[in-house]
Amino acid sequence: MQTNRITGKVQVPPRAQRAALSLRRSALELAGLYKGVVGAATGAGIIIGTYFAFYSTTKRFLKEHSPTMGEGSTAFVAGATAALGSSVVKVPLAVCIRSVQAGIYKNVYHAAKSIVNAAGVRGLFTGFVPTILEDVPDMAVKFAVYETLRKLHIKLSPDRPANIIEDLAMGGFAGAAAAAATTPLDVVKTIMMCSASTRPSIASAARQIMKEGNGSLKPFFRGVGPRALSNGLNSAIFFCFFEAIRQVLTKKQEAAAALALANEISSSQKQYKRLTLPRLRSSVENAGSMPSSSSGAVAAPAACLSLALPPPGWREQQ
Repeated sequence: MQTNRITGKVQVPPRAQRAALSLRRSALELAGLYKGVVGAATGAGIIIGTYFAFYSTTKRFLKEHSPTMGEGSTAFVAGATAALGSSVVKVPLAVCIRSVQAGIYKNVYHAAKSIVNAAGVRGLFTGFVPTILEDVPDMAVKFAVYETLRKLHIKLSPDRPANIIEDLAMGGFAGAAAAAATTPLDVVKTIMMCSASTRPSIASAARQIMKEGNGSLKPFFRGVGPRALSNGLNSAIFFCFFEAIRQVLTKKQEAAAALALANEISSSQKQYKRLTLPRLRSSVENAGSMPSSSSGAVAAPAACLSLALPPPGWREQQ
């Protein structure tokens, strides 16, 4: 939809040909929905891994050095930083995948080879600037909205964690809102990436879109509905898994902290016994060996030691 390659209405074949073409058309339409699926599936893990490497590192750094910063602000800055860092990996993959989905190349490898031969390695980074301009606010808004919604949920329901349905709803709302707001930049980016071999500029892509709309801004929002729906579903599933993994890691961290505390207490107790018991024994021996004239002087220490020693006749009582 964003490349405007689907134009006009589909011509209906004669009635005699409908039955023969129906199965073939359905198969082709279904296959068309999965163009670039191998490249997208392969690249998804790399992109998400890179993104969270930046996100978790930035968030931890901000919490250590800016503890007064709110949860939403921390997530906003961490999300923007992660989007910026992961774009180095994301853009070349997106250039190849979108070109395949638009029907320009047969597969991701064919796309990469053709673009490099035509425009060099720099051609794979076509649309890098609009990607940053889109992804930085997109991911920043997405994580800020999500973390704010979670904080609101904790305030409204402090006695229970969010369930799966609530995680899906919060993640879906955050993703759809961020996607709808950044659709114009995504349209520009798609036009540029699908013409990567000619290395178009942001201005030329924007002029092309304006020309198609006869000066109207409507073409900049082509595909806003499917994009908001797609990103909403994507973000809903993403944040649901994100919370599940975060809970597992949090429990492991709490268990490790509790074990470390228990070991520290046990070590302190052993050290205390090792240092204190010999002193008690020495004090008792010294008190028993003192002459009677000094009994008054040792009365107070003896009284204190009696609190730490077992009472007389304790063996008979046991």
